[in-house]
Amino acid sequence: MRVGINAYFMLHPDTGSGVYLRNLSRALASACDYLELILYVPTGARPPVDFTNVRLRPVPSASGNLGKLLFEQLGFPLLALSDGCDVLHVPYFAPAFLGANRTVVTVHDVIPALLPAYRPGLLGRAYLVLVSRSVKQARLVLADSAWTKRDVVQMLGIEQKSVRVVHLAQPPECSAPAASEAVGVLRERLGLPESYLLYYGGFDRRKAVDVLLSAYARVLAARLDVPPLVVAGTLPARTTETLYDPRPLASRLGISQRVHFVGRVAEEDKAALLTSAVLFVYPSIYEGFGLPPLEAMACGAPVIAARTSSIPEVCGSAALLVRPGDIASLAAAIMGLLDDAALRQELSRRGRQRASSFSWERTAADTLLAYESAWKGGP
Repeated sequence: MRVGINAYFMLHPDTGSGVYLRNLSRALASACDYLELILYVPTGARPPVDFTNVRLRPVPSASGNLGKLLFEQLGFPLLALSDGCDVLHVPYFAPAFLGANRTVVTVHDVIPALLPAYRPGLLGRAYLVLVSRSVKQARLVLADSAWTKRDVVQMLGIEQKSVRVVHLAQPPECSAPAASEAVGVLRERLGLPESYLLYYGGFDRRKAVDVLLSAYARVLAARLDVPPLVVAGTLPARTTETLYDPRPLASRLGISQRVHFVGRVAEEDKAALLTSAVLFVYPSIYEGFGLPPLEAMACGAPVIAARTSSIPEVCGSAALLVRPGDIASLAAAIMGLLDDAALRQELSRRGRQRASSFSWERTAADTLLAYESAWKGGP
């Protein structure tokens, strides 16, 4: 079975879609001996050097939104069909009409359909209409979670039988607590304190980092023995309709000296960052899956997260879940866990156990079953 994968997000390897593409491709390459995998890579992308059993096929492409659209709707499907691919996999919400009868598409979330701010302008709305119509023509849809499957069925009007839930997993680099030596090296390099609360996961407005800062300010006002808050990730240049720069709020709240913005952290350093965190706090109000809390659990960090969307499905009883967007509830949860070392230890144990039930080998096996179904012409 020859499978062609749209590898557009090799251009953006640090995004959720980029992480999914990289780890799924690696796992699929060793999943079975009858799968021939071809990744269709746009001009300018730099695929990982350690890919094995994977053929990389360059696709001439232009930059910008128009270049992306042409890659998705013409460049990838035309080459994949001419190469005789039995199945075409689009690993994000942008399938083509060409070859739809043999296309499997992964929908990580339907945020553009749910939140108007994520489809600004006429072109954004037109693109959403295009991909929403094309996904209905696909042979099979994979959803990251049961929550996303529900959204796909309700928001896009796709039949239940045509949507399968295939969970993601934590990357291999973030599958276990880091060694103390690695923790020490990272702490020295980033100037991290001995103990800290941690957030990473992007700065979309839906991530509710403003709620976290406001809750942290309440905790600081109530007690003196609070570890600093470390906020990791590439900060936006400015606040927009969809992106949020938390630094001005930290300044207004008077907590700038207690919040460490450390910037982007490489994938290979995440385990060390998570391992030494006293708490990992993830207040996001909408997730199609939610990799950061899963990564935190795998590394033994006690997790506080919002009880919303797919988060309960991923975390189960291994995290302390609070009402989404509720500053007082989040502050109370942080103070409660800081005061309860036994509960932190128990959540750490449960988290590692919970994370062990997710693996890219299982994700690849479920995805392979979907390929086989699409190859045979079924949903």
